[in-house]
Amino acid sequence: MRFFTSLASIVLCLLTFFSSAHSSDILSKDSQQTSQLYIDEIDRLQTSSTISKFDLPSEDLPLFLISDQINNNDDGSFSFIGNAQFRRMDSVIKGNHIKFYRDNGNIYVDGDVYIRLGNSVLIGSNAFLNLDNVNGYVKDVKFWPGYKEVYGEAERADIISQSTIKLVNVIYSGSEIYDESWHTKSSSVILDFDRNIGKLINSRLYLCNIPILYIPYMSFPIKDEPKSGFLMPAYSLSYGNGYDVVLPYYVNISSYCDATIYSRFLSQRGLILSSDFRYVNDSCYGIINGSYMHKDKITNCDRWHYKFRNCFYIRDNLLLDFDISRASDNYYFRDLFYRYTDVDEKKYLPKIGKLSWTGKYFDGHITLSAYQVLADDIETSFYYHRLPEIHIRYRDCFWSKLGLDLDFNMVKFVRSRYHRNLLYDGGDRLSFYPSINYKMVSDYFYMTPKLGIHLSEYHIKNNNSTYYKSRFTPICSLDGSVSRSDSVDIFKKSFKQTLESKFFYLYIPYSNQEDLPCYDTNLVDFNYQSLFDENAYSGGWDRIADANHITLLLRAKYNDVNSEFERVSISAANRIYLDNRKVCMPGETLCNNNSSILLLSVKASTESDKVFEMSFDYDFYKKNLCKYSTSIKWNPQGLTSIYIAYKYQNDIQDLLNTISISFQWPLSEKLYGVGRLDFLHSCNIEGNKKISIPKFLMGFEYKRDKSWTNRLVFHRYSSFNGNINNALLFQLELRGLGSIGTDMANLLENNIQSYRQLDDVNFSNSIFDTYE
Repeated sequence: MRFFTSLASIVLCLLTFFSSAHSSDILSKDSQQTSQLYIDEIDRLQTSSTISKFDLPSEDLPLFLISDQINNNDDGSFSFIGNAQFRRMDSVIKGNHIKFYRDNGNIYVDGDVYIRLGNSVLIGSNAFLNLDNVNGYVKDVKFWPGYKEVYGEAERADIISQSTIKLVNVIYSGSEIYDESWHTKSSSVILDFDRNIGKLINSRLYLCNIPILYIPYMSFPIKDEPKSGFLMPAYSLSYGNGYDVVLPYYVNISSYCDATIYSRFLSQRGLILSSDFRYVNDSCYGIINGSYMHKDKITNCDRWHYKFRNCFYIRDNLLLDFDISRASDNYYFRDLFYRYTDVDEKKYLPKIGKLSWTGKYFDGHITLSAYQVLADDIETSFYYHRLPEIHIRYRDCFWSKLGLDLDFNMVKFVRSRYHRNLLYDGGDRLSFYPSINYKMVSDYFYMTPKLGIHLSEYHIKNNNSTYYKSRFTPICSLDGSVSRSDSVDIFKKSFKQTLESKFFYLYIPYSNQEDLPCYDTNLVDFNYQSLFDENAYSGGWDRIADANHITLLLRAKYNDVNSEFERVSISAANRIYLDNRKVCMPGETLCNNNSSILLLSVKASTESDKVFEMSFDYDFYKKNLCKYSTSIKWNPQGLTSIYIAYKYQNDIQDLLNTISISFQWPLSEKLYGVGRLDFLHSCNIEGNKKISIPKFLMGFEYKRDKSWTNRLVFHRYSSFNGNINNALLFQLELRGLGSIGTDMANLLENNIQSYRQLDDVNFSNSIFDTYE
């Protein structure tokens, strides 16, 4: 028993390195992911009462000895000859011949040494271990660290002490056929388990047996715990910045906080120093990051940016939140943001402090907010500071049918220093919106009448004078729906047919609002999402549109009877105006027609891998299409997709036609092509035509095997001010070691419909996968 416990503890330490060192944060931690903060709530599996668990210490676990022959030798040793096996509930040790000397504690294992701990396997030709001094060796070592799908081998593993092991002539790879995959060759690796430090000496990184990187010395964590050190570098080439190289250094401060320092060099601009500091505990979490560049070579001025994000849970239902950002100039993110994607284009930076609470009936918040505006085409609401904004809402339901809703809001607006036309001076706004509703529900229909009164009070400051304005607006609505489901036969196939009709009547009497300011109110587009809104304007309701109209929606759905998979969906919506509208915003032109534009949409799925969608916005009075879009998506198999879309938009000023194509397609067994092309054709009211390509992405993904993937992508995109940016991105992803270059997962997923990463494979993590 003493033999097995000692040998198992040493081998467990050895396999801990093989199974966790490569997956530690210092190697697999991506340099761009360190700018994000994740807090995951993990649902624990419930253990069945019929399954027993063992919680015994390792030395108390039962031991099973199996061998063809067991001899008690005259020299005081025991010999286990022929298929010798030592088994415990957590591990297995095998060998052709195991000899144990009781007097000096020496153990010899000869022939086909096989050791399994959990899902990790280690084999060798022979092994020696001294239990008294806790030292020894294992020759011709090969190891497979379980689920990690990597492979390694060493000429010799010297056990120096119970916590220190030295490996000689080590090969570590993502595949057993390492000559065709990536692998590292190291003259020696020293593992200190007490200090959780591994030292790699004189190592070379090979790709397809071609050396690509020499590492004279590197330290890394042995266990699956973070350790301070350099992360994998990222590099790319862009039109505005030239060569872009990022070298991150990770600092493990404690288990509750860490930091990452970035040294970024742009060949056309200079050096940028950045840092991220993250922290988390039971009551709060947050991130602080910032960047600084001294004397940009192009602008000849200092560039900087900082961000502070914090959430503090005072109680379970009481949260204090801060989100504060600022940049040196409006073009900082356009010029220096290194992700090279228009998805992250920023038009404003917030400075927000918010105290919010929630309860069974009450919820609300107190907010202090201001914004740094980076773009001119942004809503006017971002040009006002709210110092403060107080919002309280009460909701309750009586007798399961009668609902009461009380909404209170108070804001003090302070005009920012940014200049823009149609901006009002600062002022105070107080609004109160009480309403009641009654729900009538059955299996086939529901109906909800609602009655409310919106009260508003304004204290307006204008040209050193102040005045008060108030508004009293009753709001009445009736919301209802009728649906029915039946089985029908179409083309000799059965479907579940669901027919639904929804109606919404709204009445709001007219009240003159021309002398009220518009602080944070904007016109809402008429679409399926805004069909049943009470107000034609969003935001703080500085304008409440008068209304006397009926909105109708008809929808038909056809699902498979067995799988409930939706095959066809057809929708149509229209709004009928009983009176002409009179309330409008400054600069808005009212179109007093008897009905709105007609919304039509069709979605069909012939199979689960083919989806066709089409939508129309038709104007009865102009007798033309306002908007039209159609798209088709095809996924014939995994890692294969193509998406084609066409959009037509007839605005007042411009006629726009857009064609978008994106794809992920196998060019060979191991080579995949990815791309996206947006083609824009515009024609203004004067007849001037313009053709442009606002977005172009083209690249290749090469997957040799499961061990490594290479990506090369060219991305051309336009920013919000019309500038065109070009970037050439490269990534080498080594499974089990890390990633070199720019992480393109978010870029490809955001630009290519149904994109999947080449290594997007679900691996089973069950102990029965490799049951011994």
